[in-house]
This record gives sequence, structure tokens and C-alpha cells, in this order.
Amino acid sequence: MLNETSGASSAPLAPDDVWAIIPTLNERETLPRVVEQTLPYVARILIVDGASTDGTREWVEEQIAKGVSLQLEVVTVRGKGRALRRALKLVPVRWTVMLDADGSHVPSDIPRFLEPLRQGEADMVVGSRWTGGSDELHGDMNMWLRRMGSQVLTRLVNLRWGADLSDIQNGYRALSTHIGRRIGLASPDFNIEQEMVMKFLAGGYRVTNVPSHEYARQGGVAKLDLGQVWFRFGVVVLRHLFGLSRPKLRRRPRRNRAKRRSETI
Repeated sequence: MLNETSGASSAPLAPDDVWAIIPTLNERETLPRVVEQTLPYVARILIVDGASTDGTREWVEEQIAKGVSLQLEVVTVRGKGRALRRALKLVPVRWTVMLDADGSHVPSDIPRFLEPLRQGEADMVVGSRWTGGSDELHGDMNMWLRRMGSQVLTRLVNLRWGADLSDIQNGYRALSTHIGRRIGLASPDFNIEQEMVMKFLAGGYRVTNVPSHEYARQGGVAKLDLGQVWFRFGVVVLRHLFGLSRPKLRRRPRRNRAKRRSETI
């Protein structure tokens, strides 16, 4: 059971300008621990549930009734991309953290994700499993394919936009809510993670990585079947690489300070 004051003034950070989004689909087993570990670092957690049948929604509703800083949004049409796009429309604060409900991400890393945003050094920060380590990218053939595919896609993105990223597919990230909401995200499923990075880069926004370890799923059943989605991953990347899918928002270049001063003299 959660402490009913979690996320309130007793939290060590609890910044008013940060919300977390956690998409769920039958994650009753792992969600309570993830929520408890995340609340100290954000003002509120928005749970976007894809019509779970294992008691996930009921548990969230119970916690809300107890005063825990949660908000529930239920989407009837499933898909991680749909859930995240819907959630971004509801977040009223400057920064958004996205993480999974399966216990694979480390919520205590959230301050590390927010630091480049607060310092004005980035518009999105993605956790890197290559520098932080991963229990999900090593093992059987499916994991090997994920690892190789991720490296190839990341290299293509770096070449196209002159970036220096080590991971574009990790769902653990923090970003400007305003940009995420208006950049023109369209992917309905897991493709949204690389679409988000590519649209930010194509719009002139800054994306960086910070190390973050990815642990093996702590319970429940994985929703990503690489055999079913790898082709769509490739199509999404190619469309963006060749400019067939463009951002709806672009970063305005900052004018040189000296030039501004001269204009005011």
C-alpha cells in the first residue's frame, strides 16, 4: 500500500513543473512499486490505461480516493503511441517524464534526466541502455535482434541529423511537454519512441542521452513482439530519413546577443 502523502510536501523533490506518464495494460503486479518509487520526483503521475482487465484501473482509482497524486485516463483503442499522445494533451506542466510500468526503469534516475532540460541544454533526454546497461538486450535470439536493430536505426538517425545518440528507442525519457504535444506525433504503437526522437531532431530541437540501466521486466507479460513490429520500425525510420514525415513545429534559432544589443542602441 502506498503512503497517502507520497508526492506531497514530504517528498524530497516533487517539483511542481514535472509530471510522469506511465502507460499500462494489465500491470497490476508491478505498477504499485513503480508508482511509489516515482512519486518523490514528480508532482503527479498520469496513468494511461488501455482497458486493463487485471485490476490495474481499480488499484489506481483506490489510490486516487486515498489522496495519492495520481490521475487516470482510460483509452479504449490500445497502442502505446495512442496512449502517450493522449497523455501529452493532458499534462499541464513544463516537463514530462515517460517510463514503463513493468519495473524495468529506475525512477531515482529522474533528476538526472531533468538536469539537461533545466539547464537549457536539451529539449528531450533519452535514457541510454548502451551506457547504463540492459538486462533486456542480451540473451536469446530475439534480444540479439533487438540489439542489432536498435544500433542500426540509431546510426542511421545520427548520420541523417548529425546527432551523437547512443539510444533512440528506450521508452524512458524526459521532454518539453509543449514540444511533444505540438511536434506532430502520429505513431499508434511502439514506433512512437523513435518517431519522437526523429521529429525533435528534424525540427531543430536538441536530444541527448543520459546513462540509465534497463532491468528485466519485474512481472506481467511483455507487450512488444519484435517479430510483429520490426518491419513497421524500419518503415517509420525511412519515412523520416527521407523527409516523408515532417515535424509540425520547428525551433526558432536564437538571435545573437551582440546583434540584439546593437539593434537596441
